[in-house]
Amino acid sequence: MSDPGAKSKIREFLRQDDDAWRLLQCAAAEVLGSAFLVFLLCGGIVGSTKAGVPLHLQVILNVGLAIMLVIQTFGHISGAHVNPAITVGSVILGTKTLVQAGTYIIAQYVGSILGFGLLKLVTPANMLRYSPKAPEADFCINALSDGVSVTRGLFLEFLATMILLIVAGAFWDQRNHNNTDSVPLKFGLCVCCLAFVFGPWTSCGMNPARSFAPAVWNGVWKDQWLFWLGPYTGAIAGASLYRVVFGVKKEMTYDIPEAIALNHIDGEKSENV
Repeated sequence: MSDPGAKSKIREFLRQDDDAWRLLQCAAAEVLGSAFLVFLLCGGIVGSTKAGVPLHLQVILNVGLAIMLVIQTFGHISGAHVNPAITVGSVILGTKTLVQAGTYIIAQYVGSILGFGLLKLVTPANMLRYSPKAPEADFCINALSDGVSVTRGLFLEFLATMILLIVAGAFWDQRNHNNTDSVPLKFGLCVCCLAFVFGPWTSCGMNPARSFAPAVWNGVWKDQWLFWLGPYTGAIAGASLYRVVFGVKKEMTYDIPEAIALNHIDGEKSENV
């Protein structure tokens, strides 16, 4: 049996070390946020119910709304990265350390796997499909469209994620700290826009953890490597491009945490209303 006194001492020790306690809170937020994201994204494309097969517009709007929900809920805690590519970019842009990034990425993969597992748990047997006749193993698996080569698909995933990281860099830029109203909605709509453009060709993965979770549960690995390599390299390119071209000067500093750029309510504006 576990010792309650030992647990109390561990909690007290972690609270004394603010950095460690804070990192654990962020990790928990990334686990839950990633689980929510995968559950909502994949749950929104189930096409075997009485509601019928979701329309393309419905699927993409669900993606944006899920992103908005997760950022609004966890943005003030961890920044709501919920995407290893975003976290890799944050290291390049200087908003996360390597230790923080490693913790975030592990949490994101764990959360994504749990989120898809929860969806399988609550969905009746043989109903987790794109349509009533679609193979269950293909559900929520990122795949290339007919006629799209592996090389082209890799480049499309690279490009989509590069754009995403340039947008994230703009949100995190301290020079943009007065323009952060409704960021959850704005970022969700940004992902919608990218999904409209890239989705028909590659499913617009942009998130290695989100791509990995269904592959693990369904045992489908065809071309999945490009949905990991493309986003990671695209994130590195996008974040590096933003830092080199638009990088904030060292003397330009504002006393604001990274999380404000992802989920911000300006207290001064509220008082003036």
